[in-house]
Amino acid sequence: MIVRSVLWYITTSALCFVPNKTRFVLIDTRHEGNVGAAARAIKTMGFEDLVLVTPKDPKVLNRQKTIHGASGALDILENSKVCSTLEEALEGIDHWCATAMPNDMNRERPKWIFSAPRNHFENILSNRKKFPLDETTLENESSAQEKEASSSKESDASNNEVRIAFLFGNERYGMQDEDIRKCHAVLGIPTNPKFGSLNVASAVQLVAYDWREAIGGYKV
Repeated sequence: MIVRSVLWYITTSALCFVPNKTRFVLIDTRHEGNVGAAARAIKTMGFEDLVLVTPKDPKVLNRQKTIHGASGALDILENSKVCSTLEEALEGIDHWCATAMPNDMNRERPKWIFSAPRNHFENILSNRKKFPLDETTLENESSAQEKEASSSKESDASNNEVRIAFLFGNERYGMQDEDIRKCHAVLGIPTNPKFGSLNVASAVQLVAYDWREAIGGYKV
């Protein structure tokens, strides 16, 4: 049993081969339970950095519904922070990944170029010496100034380190178009084309799982 435990530890440690800083950002979140569930989701995948941008309730991290939703991931809530701007929330991050519904049932969107999370992560890891990648080709692309603003934060990034953030929008409307334009990639979770609606915490869980598997997953 001791030998097996040691082998398991060595194997799982070796799998986490990519030095990385991973942040999950919730924007304009309305419901306390979703914040708690998101904290639980990222902890199950071994991540710990959760940031909220302009939540409906500025004290959401201390609410009982949030704590209950976290189901024991209280350390994630305790270390989370609330920011007033997206730029503040993404400080120290090189690669910004927006999330959006490829089939948005609520409104017409610009024609974003979507990447499935697994495909995008494979591209990141195989090209991280050229990091950060800019895969977001938009039909109505944002101004050069917006690109330069994010690029200025990238100049000191290590080629061997992945500093990435995943952004999730409001439960009802998702991310605003102007925030999506600031990002390097737009991730779209492959879903039923006739019903692509995901709870925000569920989306966090799926992206967190795919990223964990990409950088070195846990053994069953």
